[in-house]
This record gives sequence, structure tokens and C-alpha cells, in this order.
Amino acid sequence: MPRPTYNKEYFIPVAFDDHGRVSKQIVYRMQIENGQRVRFCVGYQIRDPLSTRLKDIVRYDDAAGVFHRHSAGFPPGNDHIPIPCLPGAEFDLIEADLAVNANLYEAEAVRYGYEVAEDADDTAG
Repeated sequence: MPRPTYNKEYFIPVAFDDHGRVSKQIVYRMQIENGQRVRFCVGYQIRDPLSTRLKDIVRYDDAAGVFHRHSAGFPPGNDHIPIPCLPGAEFDLIEADLAVNANLYEAEAVRYGYEVAEDADDTAG
């Protein structure tokens, strides 16, 4: 199943390369309907040196009402890692996780592959 689209996206640059291009960023994706957030996804992206494209190496989402993380290098279907979290505290938890583990996720992406599997589903469990 392809990744869903979201009607709101916000990009937060984290680092830049020697040419002034964004080399790392956090992407907040949300589906807002009637003023309410109905689903969200947050991706941590780094630039793949071969394709030069920014790719999600870690993605967090609230699929099927369960907050979880996908990581690059895991086979599709085995990359959903549930994360216990109080509703409404997800974004704080994501930022704290990235502050501690971003270097590890980047190393895993280099070692195993630069992107969360395209068919890793954001929307249903």
C-alpha cells in the first residue's frame, strides 16, 4: 500500500551541507479535516549521497490508533515498533527520541539503506 498524502506539511531544517542545501530535516505531516488532526506522520530525513534526495530514515505515525516508529533497514512488515505514549505527547516524545538517537538512526540508514520501505503503511495496522 502506498504512503498516504497529507494536506499539511512543515519542514524544519536541522543541518546544511557545504553548498547551503538542507542535509537533514524533520518533516511534520498532518491530515487536518474540519479543524481536527485525524492522522499524522513525522519523518526524519537525511540526504542520500547517491541520489542526492532527502529520504525518511525514521518515520513516526499513529496508524490504527497505535503510535509507532518505522526505521530504515527493516523489512516491510517488521519495521512497526510500537511506542507507549500518552495521547497528545507524541511530538515531545519524537523530539526527545531524535535528540538522543538521531546519530544511531543515521548510521543504520547508511548501513542498511537510506529510506523507510515505501510500502511501510502509515495508515493501518
